Amino acid sequence: MVAFGLAPSPLQSEWGAKFLTYLSSPAHPVIFPVTWTASWASFGVIAVLSWRWAGLHPLRAVCLGAAIPFGATGGFEIVYQLVGDRVQPWGFGMSVIAWVALVLWTLPGVATAPWWKVGRPFWALLAMEAIGFGAWAAIGYPQVTWGSPAEQPLAYGFNILLKVGAFLLVAVPTYEGVREVRAERTPPTRPRADLPPSDETEVRPGLFVRPEPTGPADTGGGAPRPPGSRVTPALPPETHPPGTVRYGGAGPP
Repeated sequence: MVAFGLAPSPLQSEWGAKFLTYLSSPAHPVIFPVTWTASWASFGVIAVLSWRWAGLHPLRAVCLGAAIPFGATGGFEIVYQLVGDRVQPWGFGMSVIAWVALVLWTLPGVATAPWWKVGRPFWALLAMEAIGFGAWAAIGYPQVTWGSPAEQPLAYGFNILLKVGAFLLVAVPTYEGVREVRAERTPPTRPRADLPPSDETEVRPGLFVRPEPTGPADTGGGAPRPPGSRVTPALPPETHPPGTVRYGGAGPP
């Protein structure tokens, strides 16, 4: 219960110190290191890609990346509490103050929504999350209250897998949206195969050179000429009907 465990007083004492300690290094039990790693990984990937691909200002990119962990942990915790209150009402149930703190914790994740591109990956992840919580509730909703992962494999397994799924559920559509912006910012290029045939030669990838002619343009023969010299096309010979007399000047006298 990351969001509830880090919620401010009166729900938790010394919240600031606990929050900084949690961000700086993972803590026990085993679930916390998974959440810690997923938080920093999703933050770094989205922040860097939104800066490099979407052209966001570095500060805006950092804010977008930082919103992922808030939305993922808060969204997971809300569903976790609602399902627990339904399956195990004697063990769950938060006060109004706790719910307000949890909603406030989740709100920064809403900042990622304008960047979402909802496609098949999103719907597949959403379906897996729904099936996972349904299966967890069907077996009694076992919780991590004691023991190690070897002693409580179902409690640890469902919690960890569904929490990682919550991070993917927020990060993947954000990533897809950032990638779409990158595609819009990249000018389209025409494949070389679509161009009409020519006598150009590709000297290196992307660089094409047209060879210079070595003789008169009309016959293609003649002695080789130095590179850079100009070629004057040969004029066609004049033809006259038989018996025609040519006069110089403006015409016959």
